[in-house]
Amino acid sequence: MRFRRYGRTTHLVIESAEDLRSMLALEEELWMATGAPTEGIGCDRPFLDLLDADDDGRLLCADIKRAVEWLLSLLRDSAGALSASPVLRLTDIDVSSEEGRRIRDAAVGMLARIGRKGEEEISLEQVRSIKSEMEKSPVSANGVVLAEASKDDGIKAFLADILATVGGSPHPDGKQGVGKEQLDKFLAEAEAYRIWYAEGNLTNGKKRTEIMPLGPDTPTAYSLLASVRGKLDQYFAQCRILALDARLAGNFGPLRDSEKLDLTESSVIEDLLQKSPVSEPIPDRTLHFTGALNPRFESALLRLRKEVLEPALERQIETLSENDWGVVKDFFSKHEAWAGKKTSSPIAGLGMEKLSAYSNGAYAGGVRALIASGRATASAMDDTLLVEKLILYQAYLLSVVNNFVSFPDLYDINQRALFEMGTLVMDGRSFRLAVRVRDRAAHLKLERDPLITVIGG
Repeated sequence: MRFRRYGRTTHLVIESAEDLRSMLALEEELWMATGAPTEGIGCDRPFLDLLDADDDGRLLCADIKRAVEWLLSLLRDSAGALSASPVLRLTDIDVSSEEGRRIRDAAVGMLARIGRKGEEEISLEQVRSIKSEMEKSPVSANGVVLAEASKDDGIKAFLADILATVGGSPHPDGKQGVGKEQLDKFLAEAEAYRIWYAEGNLTNGKKRTEIMPLGPDTPTAYSLLASVRGKLDQYFAQCRILALDARLAGNFGPLRDSEKLDLTESSVIEDLLQKSPVSEPIPDRTLHFTGALNPRFESALLRLRKEVLEPALERQIETLSENDWGVVKDFFSKHEAWAGKKTSSPIAGLGMEKLSAYSNGAYAGGVRALIASGRATASAMDDTLLVEKLILYQAYLLSVVNNFVSFPDLYDINQRALFEMGTLVMDGRSFRLAVRVRDRAAHLKLERDPLITVIGG
């Protein structure tokens, strides 16, 4: 090991591949820095992300050592690393390992892809250009499919409907695409809706079923019943109270407080009618359609009588007893249970004709084939990223090591250390030793501590 004195401290000299190997044996307590946040280091961001293997936002000694060991194991000639070159010579790659052979083969293929077959050098710029093209592929490496990935108009429409109903996953080009998760979710929800729809569908010449007791008119009739059900239940409940004690007749509805209401306001009157019973409750628990009905509900009640009650009871009626009201509700109970299971998914809005067409396995099969093709993209992307990693380590690792183990750039007026961020101007002077502070409040506490000297802010 070779050391050099800077100011009052002694630093390990790291200028060669042999120095890098020596660094691996240097006790960590002798490193100038043993940890730093990645956001406070002025270096290529993807490179720092590679060093931060556990993605905790910090670089530690183990991260640096692991990177150096990896770089040295893959380079036969470290001249490129010592010159911080962003250009990788293929002859410098150590192909004695499987990983080394994979990197060289990937680099050869990438050069051929850009029309430079036979060349022996590949640059970081070229690798990133290829990576950018691959990210724009309509089928991403993680199997996210864009509509333009298919030439079939039917599958394109299928993909568009999946995105519109169950959403998508982000594609590297910024759009939303369909992955396996969205495809499976769409198919499951579509199948559930088709099963639900079939349960209520009138088939084989049937005019009525338990779910559709009034045939095709059932949904409309049930909707009308549901619109006044609460008010009729309220009415018969109040009738039961009167049957118990007729003296309670004056306690129903908001009319008991009418002297407090401004009955010159139409909104007040409408609210009063909405809250009032559908008719004056009577002890015999019967609703008379020929009697006085609440104007707010009169039209709906008369429609209910003709379109729901009489068809359900199979007779004409002038009055509705509480018992008959229970019969009518039971009459629609199977339909009510069925209607309650209707999915809230937007898939229902596509309509049965389209969903039936999509049940053809050709649509899902076509999308699954496209998703599967993403594996080839993923394999090519993995190789591309591996080549990029080696070039990044060659270009930047020596500098990072010299900003952790040693601080030569900090004492060189012509250089800036990687952790120096900007310039602090104060009292007419500039201070280049400035570091990024993530938590200003916590940093201020350090400044006030008499035992700590803060050199940057």
